[in-house]
Amino acid sequence: MFLQFETKEDFVRWAQENLLSPHEVANLLGVSLQAVHQSVKNGKLTPLKKEPRFSLFLKEDILNRKKELEMLRSKYRPFEAIIDGYRVFANEYSPGKWEYHIYGVGLGTAAARRSEETYDSMEEALEAGIQTVKRK
Repeated sequence: MFLQFETKEDFVRWAQENLLSPHEVANLLGVSLQAVHQSVKNGKLTPLKKEPRFSLFLKEDILNRKKELEMLRSKYRPFEAIIDGYRVFANEYSPGKWEYHIYGVGLGTAAARRSEETYDSMEEALEAGIQTVKRK
C-alpha cells in the first residue's frame, strides 16, 4: 500500500482517522490497557510503530481483531456482553438468582451486583443486567 498526500493537512486528517493510541484500542476492543499491552507482547496485536512507552495501531487492523474477538466471545462467553464501555457478565450464584459482574474498561476493578429477582432463563437475567448498566 502506498499513500501520497497533497498537503500536510491531508496527512494529519488521515492519521487522526486511521491511527489509534493504546487507550483508543482498549476502548474499541472493550478490554483493559493492560490487555492491549499483553496482546502486543503475545503477538495478537501488531502496532504500526512501537516505542518504549507508546505505540500506534492501524485502525483497520484493530477493527479486524475486534471482529475476531466478538466471534470468540460469542462462542466461549455466551453470557457476557459489552455495553457502553462496560463488560457485563451474568453468573448464577444460586438456583434462579444471578450475579452481575460489571467491569468498567480501564478502571481495573469490578463491581458485582446481585439480583433479588428470580428469572426463568439466563437470557432474561442477562437482559435485566444490561438494563441496569444502561441506567448508570
